[in-house]
Amino acid sequence: QDSRNQIVQTWVQVTQMGVDAFVDASEMTAWANDLRTGAPLADVELSLLNSQAAAVTGADGTAKLELPSQSSPLLVARKGDDVAILPQSSYSGGGWQRMPVQDELAWYVWDDRQMYRPG
Repeated sequence: QDSRNQIVQTWVQVTQMGVDAFVDASEMTAWANDLRTGAPLADVELSLLNSQAAAVTGADGTAKLELPSQSSPLLVARKGDDVAILPQSSYSGGGWQRMPVQDELAWYVWDDRQMYRPG
């Protein structure tokens, strides 16, 4: 591809609400807080764009949402007139979605005799 014709997208948010999300294979835990004080925000309406997934944060600022099977590009948080968005990644076009659990191989190697010395 011609690098001179690539599209660059940028968004700017003006909000007093911070939003973060933690996911596993099927569920998202979202956390909303006040950026001025750091306090958790209750009653924030959370939704995944183009999905039925929705929840409202509790007193601790968190809420759980089931991940959809189809990709959703943004987590949207609303409290009154304040809105914040959170993409799944700022580096790729992927979205929030359910992912199948797969077996993975993990290695841990330890050498008690220090036979390997880098450099």
